[in-house]
Amino acid sequence: MPVRARPVRVGGSAQLRDAIRPGRDGTTTLCPDGAAAVLYGDCPAPLAARAVALLRAQAPGCGRGVPERHGWRHTPSTYVVCAQDRAVDPVLQRRMASRCTEMREWRTGHSPFVGRPPLVVGLLRELLASTTAP
Repeated sequence: MPVRARPVRVGGSAQLRDAIRPGRDGTTTLCPDGAAAVLYGDCPAPLAARAVALLRAQAPGCGRGVPERHGWRHTPSTYVVCAQDRAVDPVLQRRMASRCTEMREWRTGHSPFVGRPPLVVGLLRELLASTTAP
C-alpha cells in the first residue's frame, strides 16, 4: 500500500493563527502569550519575554508579495529547518529548503537565534570559512 504524504498547510500553524490579533488599521500583532509559545517556546522564559516585548505590528500584506527575482536561484544559500517549529510546519520548511544549495536541520523551535545562538554563530562561521577558503 502506498504511503501518503502528510498534507502541508501553506502559511502559519493553527497555533500561530490563533495568536494573531488584527488591528483596526489593518495591521496585525501577536498576543504575548501566543507569541511566546509559538515563536519562542524552546527559549528560556526571560529571553522569550524580552523577544516578545520587541515584537511590533505588521503592515497589511507583509510577506505576501511576489519577488521579481529569486536569490536562491543565483546565489548559494543555506536553509535551516527548525524541526520543532510551532509556527511554520517543518514539512513545509523542508519543501522550501529543497530549492536551496544546502539544508541543515536543527532540533529547535522557530527562533534558534534567540534560544540557541551558539548554533547560529557556528553555522555563520562555517559558511564564512567555506566562502573564504583558498
